[in-house]
Amino acid sequence: MMIKRLLIANRGEIAVRIAKTARKMGIETVAVYSDSDRDTLHTKSCDKKIYIGSSDASKSYLNIKNIITAAKKIEADAIHPGYGFLSENYTFAEKCEKEQIIFVGPSSKTIRAMAVKTKARNLVNILKVPVLPGFDASETNMKSILKKADEIGYPIMIKAAFGGGGRGMRAVYNKKNFINAYESASRESLAAFGKDNLLIEKLVSSPRHIEVQIAADNQGNILHFFERDCSIQRKNQKIIEEAPALNIDKSIREEMYNAAIKIARKIKYNSLGTVEFLMDKEKFYFMEMNTRLQVEHAITEKITGIDLVEMQINIAEGKKIALKQTDVIASGHAIEARLYAEDPEEDYKPSPGKIHRFAAFSSKYIRNDIGFESGDEISPYYDSMVGKIIAHGRNRKDALLYMRKALVNTKIFGIKNNKYLLYNVLLHKDFINGSYDTKFLLNNIKILSKHKKNYTDKLKYSLVSLWLKARLNKKNINTNSEIWLTTNRYRINVDSKEELQFIEDDKKISILIDYINHSQVYRNINQEIIIPYNNTLEGEVFYNIIYIQDGVYTRKFEISNSSNNEDTSDIVKKGLESPMPGKVVKVFFKVGDKVDNNSVVMMVEAMKMEHSIISDRKGIIKKINCMVGDWVDEGASLVEIQ
Repeated sequence: MMIKRLLIANRGEIAVRIAKTARKMGIETVAVYSDSDRDTLHTKSCDKKIYIGSSDASKSYLNIKNIITAAKKIEADAIHPGYGFLSENYTFAEKCEKEQIIFVGPSSKTIRAMAVKTKARNLVNILKVPVLPGFDASETNMKSILKKADEIGYPIMIKAAFGGGGRGMRAVYNKKNFINAYESASRESLAAFGKDNLLIEKLVSSPRHIEVQIAADNQGNILHFFERDCSIQRKNQKIIEEAPALNIDKSIREEMYNAAIKIARKIKYNSLGTVEFLMDKEKFYFMEMNTRLQVEHAITEKITGIDLVEMQINIAEGKKIALKQTDVIASGHAIEARLYAEDPEEDYKPSPGKIHRFAAFSSKYIRNDIGFESGDEISPYYDSMVGKIIAHGRNRKDALLYMRKALVNTKIFGIKNNKYLLYNVLLHKDFINGSYDTKFLLNNIKILSKHKKNYTDKLKYSLVSLWLKARLNKKNINTNSEIWLTTNRYRINVDSKEELQFIEDDKKISILIDYINHSQVYRNINQEIIIPYNNTLEGEVFYNIIYIQDGVYTRKFEISNSSNNEDTSDIVKKGLESPMPGKVVKVFFKVGDKVDNNSVVMMVEAMKMEHSIISDRKGIIKKINCMVGDWVDEGASLVEIQ
């Protein structure tokens, strides 16, 4: 059956990506959106759009009834689930089949075979593909679970049985921390995938994460498209991937390809899919099969020249794969870097908010899969990924050079992001040598997340120039109808001076300005002349905030009136504040309880991940200002400690 109208049951960059190929194929596309996504880029990238519910994912992007109803209302022939959300939900695929809507993915029966990781492990074991010791933790009591965990031996990994992408995963190194980790993984799994079933496996301390891309049609043809190395991860989520993988023996590669095809053939697979393995030195173990399009599919597309989304849609229409395995040839090297709205210096704290400016760098060596544009809001309700940069070169050295250039020249103002962390990873000697594993970021984060903040004359001149230019143009500043903010303050026969103060974190920069004959001569507070530069640092002013692009790093400065010099350094914090907007999912103490320094007081869920609220002092809980289930804003007082 030919697909004429495709509903894309997703958001962000993957919805934009799917729409691009569908348009190339002559297929009309329909975007779905929640309250938070009414006017974001993915809704503008499709021919039509339709509302599916409120911002809470469980009431929109995870709501099967709403999505099926929307597809029927818009008369869509097919639904593409993208990745995440309902992409690996066999109930959703089954509902599509019953409603005679084409599900662009494998059959519900096939998804079911791999959807529950515990059952997938059993199936793979029968095929003699190596698996790690583990067990299903969803159908027994905690006493029995603890006993089985002891039998495996710590460290262990707790995983969401129905999910992927790092959600609902916790590494546990001793029995003492098991129950809290188990409960946290269960809640996160439920929030991300609608199910709280968990799998427990032996943890390999420092493995590599290698995956094999496959495609299979309904006529029994199965191909592999080589492998990807996805070992650069934070909190079990990939941030940099490359293809092909380095330093793997040819015979081991062939074994992994054959294992992936063997698994797909056993379950009569019929779509795109990825079989993921953990590598411990020269041994590999089956981890899971993702029965969907992967985030990192783009690097496979770049080295093979094959549009995998087009192939996936063709298979869904019942077409035979036109290629043979010998037709699939790898050319060059590709690297993908994921841009996230988060602060690596603050344990990857999410950074929702408005993107004032987003300008991605482009060249013939760079592909940008982006889900947002200037003016869009990054919502706290969903994953924090903004988009992906993909570099392709004749070899790995070239690909690295192109990626570094792209990161330096991509501008993101308004939200904190991980761009400089990605850049620092690409410069690290162990990454350059290909000698890295999944613990790379954890072991090097203090070095990789640091940025030396220099306060050069060029920076000072750039701050002043940007601020005065914005003020004179009345652009993106809050003038409050004050006449001084709409001029350069030059007056005939008057000593026209002004002191400007720029604040970055806790550092204040004071700059004295003399206005002479309408030209501007800038001096710092010590009267040292700052010579104007022809090439100032790039930046922009948004509502009395100045963003400066300092190399690959984006710096944020507040402009402060010199008359407002109140020192707030001695103000005592009355309680713990929420570091981001989110939902309270767990409170560990009650009023009157004693807390120690570094105690986890509560858990707040934001952007589909749980974050610990940690006490910064000893004391007694005087007041708790929220309950489980409450939505809290950034900066909201959560707990008061006496």
